Amino acid sequence: MANWSGFVMVALTTDAHPEPYLWRLLIDRMHQRRGIGTATLDLLVEQCRVWGDRTLITSWEPGKGSPEAMYTRYGFAPTRNIVDGETEGRLTIE
Repeated sequence: MANWSGFVMVALTTDAHPEPYLWRLLIDRMHQRRGIGTATLDLLVEQCRVWGDRTLITSWEPGKGSPEAMYTRYGFAPTRNIVDGETEGRLTIE
């Protein structure tokens, strides 16, 4: 069994917010760059499919240490919306 730390926080869809929102995906810095974030996104996307969602929204701060590269590599595309100084990205779930 792997011994690493992290957590995921997701806001589910509501009448006011029709897309699920990935609030936080944090993996302990000692365990980053090992595919854990990508594997976590795979599980989350599969769960979104089960829920019937076809998109997933998240956001990131640009700059050093930003998860932007991981999210865009995974398929999140910037929406051109800036929310509280963060770039919003949307993943289309196929």
